[in-house]
Amino acid sequence: MAAETSRVPVIHVDTPYNKFDLRGYTCELSANSFVPPTRYQQGKERNYFNYQKQINPTSTYDQIFQIKYDFNPKAHRDDRQHSKFIGLKQWQEENEKVFPTRSSSEYGRRITQTIDKNDRKHVRIAHVKNEFYRPNGVDQKPVKA
Repeated sequence: MAAETSRVPVIHVDTPYNKFDLRGYTCELSANSFVPPTRYQQGKERNYFNYQKQINPTSTYDQIFQIKYDFNPKAHRDDRQHSKFIGLKQWQEENEKVFPTRSSSEYGRRITQTIDKNDRKHVRIAHVKNEFYRPNGVDQKPVKA
């Protein structure tokens, strides 16, 4: 058993934040297949979301019978709380990071600066003549009296 553990390759990694060893084969350590067993015990600089989830242990009775009724069907639509946003702390997670994962830390807001300005430099202008125009090529010229 001890001989088998000594065969596992070790990769030494030096980052600007810390130094650590990765144990295992490179196919096991790839981003697509390897899930570290100590994912939630890693430091903030190694955690993807940079936030340790706060788990509040509750009993089954409390989960079933003591429900917080934050949803008020008689209130205006903007006042309602939707279940898909419960427990999300995106702004707090992005604010703690040195390099944010998201391109915008303010969610749901549009960029105020326009990328393409509306100018009329390359505009095609169609000049319409005073004559009666038909697309089939037959024109009626004004009769000169």
